Amino acid sequence: MGRRFAIVYICLLACVFDYSHASDAHLLKHSFIEEFIDSKEQISGNSTLGAIYFSEKDQVREDRLYALINKSTTGNLVLRINSIDGRYSSEIHYKLESPTVGWVQLEFPTQHRDFVRKYSTSELAGLLMDINQQRLYPLRWGSDERSKVVRLYINSERARAYFIYKENGKKRITYCKKPSRSSGFKFNSICDVPLAAISKQSKLNIHRKFGVRTLDPISVELSL
Repeated sequence: MGRRFAIVYICLLACVFDYSHASDAHLLKHSFIEEFIDSKEQISGNSTLGAIYFSEKDQVREDRLYALINKSTTGNLVLRINSIDGRYSSEIHYKLESPTVGWVQLEFPTQHRDFVRKYSTSELAGLLMDINQQRLYPLRWGSDERSKVVRLYINSERARAYFIYKENGKKRITYCKKPSRSSGFKFNSICDVPLAAISKQSKLNIHRKFGVRTLDPISVELSL
């Protein structure tokens, strides 16, 4: 009896502290939304346009967007979504009324569902951040669990982007890829970073090289 109780107790602890998968993720309702299609004010985005847990099977669905809050958080969160061609953009605010930790499903009340769904996960960048700490919380389309890759959507200003990490004790340089559309207006590089490469450090540098000239790296601080 004692052994059975111990096994049950250990399982309960694992369920409480392992929020890498949470099938009961609650819906986080929005407090503000602003969205545009073919905005006349075509302004290029910031350096980092998106961060998601990426899987080949995922699809853009406005009713299946999740985020992992890895530490107890209160206050306001801001979600910015931009299409690579600049045709779609939105900003959505969420207010955490009480301390929140674990997976949450983000309410995405778009008025342009069919327009948004035409984009692939390589063409639509989503960025969720804490407006107080400026930390990024990776999103996930279609599932409330981590994947093996964190995909970063980067505007490298025409420079070639790459990141460096150690694998089996050796330094590895991996170059970012061009998205499926070559003429990216909002972002021009997607960097598929193995989760194992950043699990011990939430800060990652995306290096840039333009010809023989090296530009300042783009520093990305992730909340994993």
